[in-house]
Amino acid sequence: MSKLDTRSKIGKNGKYLFQNVIETILLKHGVQEKELGKEWYLKIGNKPYLDLVMEKCGSQIFSGHYNRQNEDSISDPILVFDYNNGFWYPELIEQRPLHFINGPYISGITIVSKIDENGKRRVSPYNKDSFDSFQRMFAINLINQGFMDDETEVIDTEFPDPEQSIPTTIFNHKYQNTNMHQTTLFCF
Repeated sequence: MSKLDTRSKIGKNGKYLFQNVIETILLKHGVQEKELGKEWYLKIGNKPYLDLVMEKCGSQIFSGHYNRQNEDSISDPILVFDYNNGFWYPELIEQRPLHFINGPYISGITIVSKIDENGKRRVSPYNKDSFDSFQRMFAINLINQGFMDDETEVIDTEFPDPEQSIPTTIFNHKYQNTNMHQTTLFCF
């Protein structure tokens, strides 16, 4: 069982409970603490639950479950963070399709924060509160489902090259044109 304090959303170290859980899993499976700022990928399984995927690409961290539906990978859900000097800033939650409409799926993306054209982080307070509660619940589920235990199976890994430098860019253009007052976007 975990030694993490699950009573609050933020740990004593100032990090989200979800970040503490994922970092603990990564360290357990071979990513060194000094390498957490580099790019990495880890996919672990713990039957009967969906596989857990954790990836850092550039300054973004993606972590959650994927489900297969009609040969497509569907997020179920995925939390996206922006990495900055050891802290993970919430960007969005991507959830599985809400329903079918004669073919294509509609999935929900809840935007929590974005970097504006001046390089400042803009946060939606309503979505941030929802994210804070959701990440805590997700972290507790991972603990209760045994993803921090020794019985997990490593399915795929890609760990950093020790010579790889840690990226210093913190500006993220991906969601620059998104309206922060819109609480949920729908993508086709």
